[in-house]
Amino acid sequence: MKSNLLTNSELSLFCYQLSLIFKSGIPLDEAMSVFTDEMSTPVLKKIAEDIKESVSMGEGLHEAIRKHEEFPKYMVGMIEIAYNTGNLEGELERLSNYYQELERLNQKVSNAITYPIILTGLMFIVIGFLVIKVIPMFNNILQSIGGSMPQATNMLINVGMTLRNYGLIIVAVLVILGFAFYFYTKSKSDAWRYNTPFIGEINKKIFSEKFALGMSMLMKGGYSFDDALEVYIRSIESVYATSALKKAQKNILEGEDVAQEISKVNLFPTLFTKMLTIGYKTGELESSLTKVASVYKLEVEKTMDKVTSSIEPALVIILSLVVGVILFTVMTPLISIISSL
Repeated sequence: MKSNLLTNSELSLFCYQLSLIFKSGIPLDEAMSVFTDEMSTPVLKKIAEDIKESVSMGEGLHEAIRKHEEFPKYMVGMIEIAYNTGNLEGELERLSNYYQELERLNQKVSNAITYPIILTGLMFIVIGFLVIKVIPMFNNILQSIGGSMPQATNMLINVGMTLRNYGLIIVAVLVILGFAFYFYTKSKSDAWRYNTPFIGEINKKIFSEKFALGMSMLMKGGYSFDDALEVYIRSIESVYATSALKKAQKNILEGEDVAQEISKVNLFPTLFTKMLTIGYKTGELESSLTKVASVYKLEVEKTMDKVTSSIEPALVIILSLVVGVILFTVMTPLISIISSL
């Protein structure tokens, strides 16, 4: 994904303002002038001016928006679908709500992990001080009076010596691994998003909602399933998902069963493929897709709310256990020293 993408808040504002302009019934040229004046940030204003100029030269709205890499591929694709099916106002409003919800979820996750992250940082500082300075001092005192450290504490002493001697190297390796993981997740090889346990299931639900919504909109607009799939594939941001659906599309065009080919794609939960199969066999594919989009919208919201509400307590429990173990290993030699006096 490109680094110059607009934020979710900016995308939501852009779509909302644009939907209001179209709802007003103002002629397109005048509407785009009003739209440009309404943009509150220099970046959005510049983009709006470029779009206004392109539209005034006869380009479609989706074509003008597509020129700007600041917009996600999904948003551009859905606007194109809405433009072609005559549902532009409604889709712009939905996209505004969609990006507003993404911003809410991101903020919720950020709030949920802020306290544990601060706590984790403080904990590592305290643990580092104990392991590198305090526990070795206790060890020297205990050895001077003929005592010995418990096995668990000796392990911490060894860890402390390793950190003291190779701390900078360890930090450098962790930084390199962190950058390597970051660039891997941003690379074209994004199959892990759908194949990783738990994360993959969430991404499949999100993709199912998007797929069902886009396809149902196209089919309501008069597109056949084959043509709708061709248009929708252009809106997909994931390279892995694009490749998988293109393979299914090729087989469908060669005469293979639609439901069977979609079920083979490792992008959808089992329930999705079953509902799609039933809709296809009963001739109600369009209504099935609409229903599936609604079902998975609620499912995604419930899943994400559950995940974000579980992050903070889970991290606090883990940190509490770690701190408890460290305190135990520190207190044990203290008790040994006192009992030896």
